[in-house]
Amino acid sequence: MTVLHDLKITRKALESWTDNISWGKDGSIYISTQPQLTICEPLFCKSVQKHLKNLFHVKELHLLGPDNKFENVFLDQNQILNSQPEPAIVRVVPSPRPGLVAGITKHANILLCQDNQVLCQVDDTTAAYPNRAYHSLAWNDKSDLLFTGNERNTIDIFSVSMDIVVTHMKSLPLDFSDQSENNWVTLLRYQNEKLICSNSQNEVYLIDLASSTIKKISEATKFSISDIQFVGNRVLITSLGSIHCYDINADKHTIETFDILNEFFIIRLPDKESAILLSDKTSVKVVLTDSNISLSADEVISPLLEKRFIKWNNTFNEYHKYETKLYVRGISPSPDGFTVAILYDIERLSLKYSIPSEQVFRLLIVPLSDKWEVSDKASGLAWYQTYNVYNAPASNMANLISEKVFDTSQSFEDYLSSILKSKEMLQWRFSSFIEDLPSAKKIHTLIFSYVSNHLNEITNPLDQAYAIWLSVLLGESPPFELAAVEFKGQFISEYFDFNKNANENIIVSESKHEWKRCCVTGLPLISTNVKICPVSKCRVIDLEKDNLNDYGWLSTIVLKIFGNISIFTGTKMTSV
Repeated sequence: MTVLHDLKITRKALESWTDNISWGKDGSIYISTQPQLTICEPLFCKSVQKHLKNLFHVKELHLLGPDNKFENVFLDQNQILNSQPEPAIVRVVPSPRPGLVAGITKHANILLCQDNQVLCQVDDTTAAYPNRAYHSLAWNDKSDLLFTGNERNTIDIFSVSMDIVVTHMKSLPLDFSDQSENNWVTLLRYQNEKLICSNSQNEVYLIDLASSTIKKISEATKFSISDIQFVGNRVLITSLGSIHCYDINADKHTIETFDILNEFFIIRLPDKESAILLSDKTSVKVVLTDSNISLSADEVISPLLEKRFIKWNNTFNEYHKYETKLYVRGISPSPDGFTVAILYDIERLSLKYSIPSEQVFRLLIVPLSDKWEVSDKASGLAWYQTYNVYNAPASNMANLISEKVFDTSQSFEDYLSSILKSKEMLQWRFSSFIEDLPSAKKIHTLIFSYVSNHLNEITNPLDQAYAIWLSVLLGESPPFELAAVEFKGQFISEYFDFNKNANENIIVSESKHEWKRCCVTGLPLISTNVKICPVSKCRVIDLEKDNLNDYGWLSTIVLKIFGNISIFTGTKMTSV
């Protein structure tokens, strides 16, 4: 296990004091800098050399979204929403679906973005304006439900289809007796069909979505709530000078006080029964038992931040002429929960104000356990990031030996979906990152197994050509005898006899021209409309841009799925 050198990010204004960073399932890290977002895109680099700059590419992201829906509306009630000149995004919440994120703007609008492009605005147009101003949000595990908190102490639930069609489903008032316009839902968390949320009155509610029951688990208080999180079957709540623990199963509320009056982040540890509380001043480990809350010294994060603070002072404040302080600007756990990203900076202190001592923020990624596992909560390069942070393969890779049998009687889309979600396939895909020559033979074998059971349904010539190529790859007898087939490109068309081309990487046309094959279907690449796997560098036909060839159901489904995510590793495919 090793801690990689920090990633430096150009210093810009941060909109929020704490909730500034989020980590997506595909490995992208979003930082809510202003006026443009900062995105740390995941990279694949064989030699990371113990530095995060070889795992991330930092760039600015300016999203042009819909106009502010509150512009020139109810000026007498909420002038703040109309006084912001730029509809900048102040908080980003990635969904469990890779590439799909939701963002809250300065105007309390919510935008949905796919692959860094704004698609639509989330809104209940039939509601009153205070009900349409949103200040918190959360996704469910399937990314088909989006929960939002508005200014009237109410949770709105929206459905999000695979085609990103958003529909308002219902509203859940947290307290029917108090729906005043100045009671905002400010924090919202989701886990296993349950929601926890807090509002501007510092009340905390637990919502059971299965039974639609709402319960207040913490009364209003004058002390501001800094964070709320699910930790196993408990809810942790941090406020100034205290930590609250609510046991969901036992319906028991425990409070532990301490002398440090600071805002604490809650970082869940992988063992599900403990967490770390992190602030600018210190960090504390919390162990939850049936009877009480046990506090102890943090030996995971605090020593690393202290080491960096001392090193900075030895370099830039060698003679200790002034005081300095380390500020934690935000934290975000990795999608699988095995690591945490911490955004921090160091400033000089004077009698009246602090002086930014650096032109950069620093991003630190810390392992939270002694081992990690490949899971479906992360994908692609997010696994590779965790692998390099731990400097060790996943602990569940030893189970890769077992072979699972999949049901070939279901539809082809469902068949592929069940394959890609299986633990065996997740582990195999991760192994492609650390092997010298990634191979897709395992998934080709499973697809050919489906093809062999549905030969009478494969009538399209290009589908038959694809099946012939699979048989060549696997050393099987060709399932079809196919005449020469015309394949069209932007500037040239060629005829190919797929039965007599036994090379799995190159195909020769009837005109004796050599062409490379698509690494997913084996069809010739005679067009520049292709997508590239960032790990294997193999190329795939871009189905969205190819309107010249008549693909059948088999090749269409395969190109649609593996044109977006790599067949080798599950990473996002890139366009030429």
